[in-house]
Amino acid sequence: MWLAIVEEIEKDEIQERRRIRGKHPSEHKRREEALGLRMFIEEEAKNIKHDEMENAVRMFQKLDGVKKDLKKLESEEEEILQTKIISTQELVKDIELWDEAIQSEMKSLLDTKKALKIIGGDEKKHLEEKHPDLLVVPSKLVVTRKAGGRRKVRIVACGNYIEKDNEEDLYAGGSDSISLRVSLKKAMVEGWTGASADIRTAVLNAPLPREDQDNTLVILKPPALLQRLGYVGPQDYWMALMAMYGLRQSPKTWSTHRDTVLMGLSWELDEEKFYMEPTISEPNLWRILRRGGEGGDDQVGLMIVYVDDLLILGSEGLVSSCLTRIEKEWELSQPEWLSSKKPLKFLGVELSEFEEGIFINQESYLVDVLRRRGEESGPKSGIPITKDQVQKLDGQENEKKAEDVRMAQKVTGELMWMLTKSRPDLMFLLAKMSQSTLRSPREVVNVAKQALRYLRKTASEGLWLRRKKGEDVEAYTDSSYGPNGMDSQGCVIVCYGGDAVMWKSSRQSTPALSTAESELLEAIEGLTMGDSVDVLIQEISNTVGGKKIRVDNMAAVNLLVESAGSWRTRHLRLRAAHLRWRLGRLDWLVEQIPGAEQLADIGT
Repeated sequence: MWLAIVEEIEKDEIQERRRIRGKHPSEHKRREEALGLRMFIEEEAKNIKHDEMENAVRMFQKLDGVKKDLKKLESEEEEILQTKIISTQELVKDIELWDEAIQSEMKSLLDTKKALKIIGGDEKKHLEEKHPDLLVVPSKLVVTRKAGGRRKVRIVACGNYIEKDNEEDLYAGGSDSISLRVSLKKAMVEGWTGASADIRTAVLNAPLPREDQDNTLVILKPPALLQRLGYVGPQDYWMALMAMYGLRQSPKTWSTHRDTVLMGLSWELDEEKFYMEPTISEPNLWRILRRGGEGGDDQVGLMIVYVDDLLILGSEGLVSSCLTRIEKEWELSQPEWLSSKKPLKFLGVELSEFEEGIFINQESYLVDVLRRRGEESGPKSGIPITKDQVQKLDGQENEKKAEDVRMAQKVTGELMWMLTKSRPDLMFLLAKMSQSTLRSPREVVNVAKQALRYLRKTASEGLWLRRKKGEDVEAYTDSSYGPNGMDSQGCVIVCYGGDAVMWKSSRQSTPALSTAESELLEAIEGLTMGDSVDVLIQEISNTVGGKKIRVDNMAAVNLLVESAGSWRTRHLRLRAAHLRWRLGRLDWLVEQIPGAEQLADIGT
């Protein structure tokens, strides 16, 4: 049977007739063929050791061709949903498929961006004599398949070969998910739309010190693989003229260059002048301002920056004009607009705009995780973790192996990416998994399987940021006092205009002596988190909303609002002094709510 499948693949008459008729094999047919080939290879691999030598050699040669056919079928079958790292061994095997990507990267670095300059061995020696502190750094290839299947090859410097300087400032941050959610909520309140674009080969736009400048020069040794394949001469080196990916100083060099250029930008639209400036509380969140008259400048939009990715929010005309102005400085990708038809991908999430507001989820990422885990299909569940599993996680495994701990950390990290971006419903699950990776690693892996069953059922769920007006900040706080004899578990959810923008579930750092104390500690944590959201809102909003801490424990509320009480609660009043002072100034209000309305209950 399997030989018949192989012989059929070797024939091309049927495929040719289909091509002439304009027909192609169906997706279902390709999958059947791939399955048949896999089974054939497995069966022959088991039986080949029983064959005579001559037959075994013939079958090895035959299997070589079959494996290539299988690989081709699998590449046609597989849909790339997330960026995938490809090994250099795979690149060499299919070098004809990667040639265009390699040529494109080299042309970009050497000709278009002029980030590298080819020098010979003699010139390198001359520069080393002239500049004793010159750095010679190896480089390598990073090979990826982008979402959709596009092949990408990037040449990067091996910055880990450069000696660290403890006094050197190399930090370059990017906007976080909280700033993104606050900005998107503001856009919905204002009735704005948005578009994203990335700055192509961004780092290569930032200049490095040159030979005529009194600074350290960097020379790259080309990847050995490119020399072996004949793309680079055996004696060639590259002098770095621009910040290269992989160099230790490149992120900071690009970040400084980018911000300097952005601060100098201005443009006109409908006879009005616009410019942008970063916020103080989040330097990667930029306000777009319209120059006004005597009343001052008006905020008309926002821009979120993450390294080389931009998300611009405002009216359609303003967003288009801003992108046009930025494109005069750097080459941009084709802008993607917020819409209900196709999700816009930014900062690891998918954003869709509907009449109700913006919907955030990570379905593509989840599908990719399920595929890698072999969990695309199977039973589903309506809960992320069971009570029995919680109790087992709190236990201690007798024998723990390093590979078990690594696997527990890996599955926790995969799910944590979803929690921090779009799925607050995973808070309690991930809090318990994180606490137990060293104590009960095998049970963490078992719990992850339950979590995947839950995610299979809720794959399309996510977070809504609705258009409804209102800019109040509400911090919902709740705690579970000493569950199972352990430290208390606390949770805070901060809402802006009624929608969740920040959340946290964790074990409380200070042991509590009562439920009231545990709830009080979490209310103080809610104040801290609420303040961090509020300062962002104050910078990007023209109006000031109210601020409330919502607690479902009356004893904790009494500790915050009453000036006297039993001697048993004196230490708690001292601990709550700052929050009580804020309440006295009416900066924050505290409200006791029924347990059924407590959003933070999800994390305890």
